[in-house]
Amino acid sequence: DRMVCLSEEKRMHYDEICSLSGASVNNTMEDRLPGRNCCSLQGDLRYNCMEKKALRENQKKRLEERRNMRRKVEKVKRLCNAVDQTPEGDRDSEDYQTCCMVEDVDDALACLREVERDNFDGLCKKQALRYSNGKKERVHPCCRLESEERYECFLVKRSNNQQSRINSTRAPVPNTQGSTRPTFMQRLCAKLRKDDADDTLIACCQQSSFLKKKRCMDKRQNYALAKICNASNVSVSYAIVEGESFNAAKKNLHPEHECCILNEEERMSCIRTMRMSMSKLRRQDSSEKPVRVEAAREQKEQRWVKEEGRQ
Repeated sequence: DRMVCLSEEKRMHYDEICSLSGASVNNTMEDRLPGRNCCSLQGDLRYNCMEKKALRENQKKRLEERRNMRRKVEKVKRLCNAVDQTPEGDRDSEDYQTCCMVEDVDDALACLREVERDNFDGLCKKQALRYSNGKKERVHPCCRLESEERYECFLVKRSNNQQSRINSTRAPVPNTQGSTRPTFMQRLCAKLRKDDADDTLIACCQQSSFLKKKRCMDKRQNYALAKICNASNVSVSYAIVEGESFNAAKKNLHPEHECCILNEEERMSCIRTMRMSMSKLRRQDSSEKPVRVEAAREQKEQRWVKEEGRQ
């Protein structure tokens, strides 16, 4: 009975589409209606035609989603591989590296953009301070802008001058007019509070800038991991920040680990280096996984879409 009901609902929906198509003016509505070419048919022929059209549209959407995800994954790999080539001890590199340990691709890209945005804001503050102290240096023209406009300006300038490979963090400029989507850090801090995370992590959310928040969380995680050297338990809430990367480091550490035999300062540095190395290995493993199965599936779907389009 349920299937019969659903089938009837779909048929009514298809008939409604055809009625809208017939009522359209200058084909403006018709151009946007899926299965509009099926409306010249009647009965089961119309409904079967509409089903195939809807299935093909769904296949196209899935193909595009997979392609977009693949492009994002490749972008993160490219950016993080470039960061891996920078000298150790470079503070900017370390900030970018913390983003490379974020598991979710969209969050990793958002993190990279926020690090870069913070760096641009820091540059503008330094230039403004030197200018106010009497040093007549030329202030970067992008510093006259605010927020997203400033960020976009720096990206365009740097892209035009071809000065940095990290420019690939650029994403399509979001429409900030009326946009309420939280930033990566806002989403992360909201999740920490919702999941009743460790207070030391939540306290990091009170820091004034994105970089200070992220550095604070990174430091807290390393201190938490260092407790394993003393055979102490570690709160699972620390995994909220970087998920599998943190859990992998937690699993790898033990009181006899090479990092655990060092003094406190060197131990922190060793644990951080270990986490970054594990993150690099994870990215390398993911890039070396065979994509032939995925490619074959995509080719099959593309052929199916083309064949359906010719019918």
